Amino acid sequence: MHHAKPRKYRGHHRALVDPRTRYTVAISTALLGAGVVAFGAGSVLPSPDSASATLAGSSLTGSQANASSAKATSGASANSSVAQERTALLNDGGVQLRIAAPAPERLPDWVRPVDGYISSTYGLRFGGTEFHYGLDIAGPIGSPIHAAAAGKVIFSGVQRGYGYLVIIQHEGGVVTYYGHNSVLIAHEGDEVQAGDVISLRGNTGQSTGPHCHFEVRINGVHQDPMPWLHEHGVAI
Repeated sequence: MHHAKPRKYRGHHRALVDPRTRYTVAISTALLGAGVVAFGAGSVLPSPDSASATLAGSSLTGSQANASSAKATSGASANSSVAQERTALLNDGGVQLRIAAPAPERLPDWVRPVDGYISSTYGLRFGGTEFHYGLDIAGPIGSPIHAAAAGKVIFSGVQRGYGYLVIIQHEGGVVTYYGHNSVLIAHEGDEVQAGDVISLRGNTGQSTGPHCHFEVRINGVHQDPMPWLHEHGVAI
């Protein structure tokens, strides 16, 4: 025999909600930012179905947050790994950094034509019986002779007295001569820069020993090569 239900419960068929579910739903609902609901004495509790949906939504939000956190952590780890790898490669010399090269240094306008010692200067010599129109720079046969400045080779061949001779035309009517060579390297018509090898020192022509006979002429007028070179920054 069953006892009769109290009158206040007759005709009502509500599903009972576990107090723990009520507590969980309340907390979950309170955490929904703009959807916060203040619970009062007269508030109606959500049904179990809606409570489950709310919990599922809360759980999904938490999963998304965890996924975002994991993604951020993974990204930070990846960046750290890449940085470590780059550092290791740099330390091992495995990476070639592309660094802008500095601008090339400007080439000098004039250079010393050949190494050696001065064996004869410009001017009178042999007791005033002969005028020497150039500067003789003596040294071993085969030493490289360089173009004193940029210009165009206007002669490369044999000329009386000079032996094997190279003549270069420069700007401003300046012409330089390089005589007594053993080998001619530059050819007529060649464009040369200051310092280019044009021949090898020798002892051809009217010569008393291996040397380079160097002349400077401006518009056909002979110049003293030594002060000319000094004025253009070349030590002799």
